[in-house]
Amino acid sequence: MSKKLNILVTDEAALEAAIEPIRGRATTWTHPASGIRNVAELAESRLAKAGLPPSHSVGVVAVHTSMGPESNSYDYGVTGSRITLKRSRDGWRFVGYEKIGLYPKQGGKLDLTFQERHREAMVAAILRNNRITVKSATTEQKEAA
Repeated sequence: MSKKLNILVTDEAALEAAIEPIRGRATTWTHPASGIRNVAELAESRLAKAGLPPSHSVGVVAVHTSMGPESNSYDYGVTGSRITLKRSRDGWRFVGYEKIGLYPKQGGKLDLTFQERHREAMVAAILRNNRITVKSATTEQKEAA
């Protein structure tokens, strides 16, 4: 079951109040409120590495799955969590939390979802930062003439 929320990730007290009823007693393999800010920092770092500046990243969605047990000695699944964050003008907002089943060595993933405009901004930043010029076919035809 997923519950929709809209809380700034820096507001740890509000995060704790929102996720505590959802987490219940499943605390070992689920995201704590303090860990949500870390996920936002990881997502921001990935955006920076991709060349997408914060001013162009509004609307990016990050989905993080908590890490399951490292050891194969767990012969059964555990209750983990999946959180959803959305980039807004004022930072990352926590918009979803759900409990999920995890097995050993499963989870710990961060998936980012972009819109077409984000891809275009990333490509432009990569080209600009690496001093790459792309010539169109019409430009090459004019130079050849």
